[in-house]
Amino acid sequence: MLINNLIIDNQIVAIFSCKLCDFYHELSLKFLRYLQFVKSNKILNYIIHANTNQTPHKT
Repeated sequence: MLINNLIIDNQIVAIFSCKLCDFYHELSLKFLRYLQFVKSNKILNYIIHANTNQTPHKT
């Protein structure tokens, strides 16, 4: 299980995607790239969670 954790405006954002599903994978990467563009200095790490029914969302 892999999880992506970002610190954005003092909030933890988790991005989840499926290694087996290109749709969720691409959605997560696009969302991450957007966050890197607007808050690049806040990013701690990027990892992908292998779960087919998870999409990018705040925790």
